[in-house]
Amino acid sequence: MLMTPLTPPTAEGGALRAQSVRRPVGEPVTLDGTVLRVDPDTGAGLPGNPYYASADPNARRIIATGLRNPFRMTTRPGTSELWVGDVGWGTWEEVNRIAVGDDATAENFGWPCYEGAARQGGYDSANLNLCEALYAEGDAARTAPYYAYNHSAKVVPTDPCPTGSSSIAGRLPTGSRACRTSAIPRTRYRKRCSLRASAPSSRRRRGVCAA
Repeated sequence: MLMTPLTPPTAEGGALRAQSVRRPVGEPVTLDGTVLRVDPDTGAGLPGNPYYASADPNARRIIATGLRNPFRMTTRPGTSELWVGDVGWGTWEEVNRIAVGDDATAENFGWPCYEGAARQGGYDSANLNLCEALYAEGDAARTAPYYAYNHSAKVVPTDPCPTGSSSIAGRLPTGSRACRTSAIPRTRYRKRCSLRASAPSSRRRRGVCAA
């Protein structure tokens, strides 16, 4: 049985599973931190997926990777764009955009090697092989967030909600005070406070799901 390395610099477990498509050839690919495009009847990856030629059935399902917690997603009406709200860890929340789901490009949003627009300090300082290889390939190897905001910052200058411990979460009933803005299409939650956007209505897209 193949054991997953758990110690630096070869560690591949925990949050690093979101980078499992970058493991050495022959090692299993997991579905952690990924977005999939599959046949809704069989669960198999669809032709046109970036890794469709792979011998690994999980890899064949993946169209995007490197996400921490893709908690909400929607398609943009009239397009093939998939918009993903990714709940951050210690500092940054992200809105990520997958331009086309059925092209040959697998977006890698970088988690846990990156958080927000920059390298994640803890994983960077650990000198992990998976992250160091991603850093070495430069900006072209990683898709930066379309929008990211810091937990300690206001989303817009007039934002009446308190800062800190926020998450991108979609629409959220709180049973209490709601702070509303139309600035960006997402909801932030902290201390029973939510920001709600005037975003286009969500539509389910057959065969697309977050792992």
